[in-house]
Amino acid sequence: MKQQRQIVRQALERSGFPTDTPIPAECDTRYNNPLFGSRTRTPFQPGTQATTTIVENVTARKKIIDVHDANKLCKTASFLRSTGENAICPGHQGHYQLAEDEQPLVIGQLTTDGDSHAYRGFSKKHSEVVNLTPENLRDPRHLVSTQLRSIDKADFSEFMFPRRTKADHEKIHRRFSLDLTNRCTVEYNFAFKEAAGELERHVNRLIYVAD
Repeated sequence: MKQQRQIVRQALERSGFPTDTPIPAECDTRYNNPLFGSRTRTPFQPGTQATTTIVENVTARKKIIDVHDANKLCKTASFLRSTGENAICPGHQGHYQLAEDEQPLVIGQLTTDGDSHAYRGFSKKHSEVVNLTPENLRDPRHLVSTQLRSIDKADFSEFMFPRRTKADHEKIHRRFSLDLTNRCTVEYNFAFKEAAGELERHVNRLIYVAD
C-alpha cells in the first residue's frame, strides 16, 4: 500500500499539483457477522472482527491506500499476562499507516456511510499528523439505507397502517418505508441528471422536490 500511496503522489505531480495537495478518499468497514434482517431481530448483535479500508479517489483505479484491522478474539495478550509478562499486545488498536510515510498523503474529503462513526476516529488521527481536518462526505447509497432505517423507526399513528395483527402492521410499515425511500431516490436521481453534475443547480432542484 505504500507503493500505491507513492503512485497517488506521482499522479498529483503529473497533474501539476504539489504532493501535499488534499485529496478525496472514501472508507468503509466490513464485519465478520452480517446483520441481515437485524432491524427488528438482533440490532445489537456484536461484531468481534472488523476491517476498514481507505481508497483514494485520485486515480481511475481507486487503489486501497490504508487498512485497519480490529480483532477481539486474539488471546495472545491474555496468555502472556498469565505467564507474568507485562504485555500490552501491540497492534490490536491498529496503526495509522499513512503516518509512516516521510510525506503523508493529505486527505481533504473523506466519504463514509451516512451512519458511520469511522470519520470521527479518522479525522482525529489524521489532523494530528497533517494538521488538517478532512471534510466528511456521505455516500448516497448509504444515505438511502439511513433514510430507510429512519422511516422504519418512526412512530406513526396507530391508524396509519390498518392491520389485524402486529405482524401485519410491521409488514405494511415496511412496505411504506421501501416505497417512500424508492420515490425519494427517483427524485434525487432526476434532480442530479437535470443539474448535469452542477452542485448549486442540484441543490436548487431538491428544494422544490416537495412541490
